[in-house]
Amino acid sequence: MSYNVKETSVSNTTPVQHRPGKLSGHVALVTGAGSGMGRAGAVAFAREGASVVINYHGDEDAAEETRRQVEEEDGSAIVARADVGVEDVERLFARVEETFGPVTLLMNNAGVDASGMQVAALSLDAWSAMIASNLNGPFLCARRFIRAARAQGGWSGIG
Repeated sequence: MSYNVKETSVSNTTPVQHRPGKLSGHVALVTGAGSGMGRAGAVAFAREGASVVINYHGDEDAAEETRRQVEEEDGSAIVARADVGVEDVERLFARVEETFGPVTLLMNNAGVDASGMQVAALSLDAWSAMIASNLNGPFLCARRFIRAARAQGGWSGIG
């Protein structure tokens, strides 16, 4: 349940748009952006001009690799460590808003993979962590995103 935002390539606290594109001026928050679809989404958002928030919970090196790939696209990014399965989502969004402005694109990608685990061997703690990440995380992020969008009079995208 830790929260920590590590600024990396952002030299100031305003969105830096190095690459014009369809998403110039947008701020994309990608949860679980350290690998796979999350990494691909973060790089794709950057390629189209969005400022990107690379969220991770456990593997900082993987998140930094995603940041490096975003920068290769001339993108602007911060790496943000937060467990999206808990109420710290509020602080994560507040920090993003301080750095880039409001989140206009949300990619809910974080999750705990329990495939291959037998139900009989699954502990209640492991089950609870999976539910928190896989169900509570997208709910908490979407709720915060929608509330902010309504307060601003509109929104861009959620997934």
